Amino acid sequence: MVEKHPKAQIVQFSKLMYDKWLINSYEGKISIKHEEKVYITPSNIHKGMLTEDMIVVIENEENYNGSYKPSSEVKIHLGTYRV
Repeated sequence: MVEKHPKAQIVQFSKLMYDKWLINSYEGKISIKHEEKVYITPSNIHKGMLTEDMIVVIENEENYNGSYKPSSEVKIHLGTYRV
């Protein structure tokens, strides 16, 4: 079985949670830590419309790349991964 890229996994589960009414369109932040990077949903993006290019990649706690701002809950996610 081929493992999906973390961005693809986040998009898949965000849409699934939205479609199943587990979250509203702007709730339900998701992140994945993979190979020393953290992938996280962006701030203020509708979860049903999320695409892989919208996922924010954080290489350390100071720097992130992408066109979107990370979730406002990013510090909670990063702190959880540190622990």
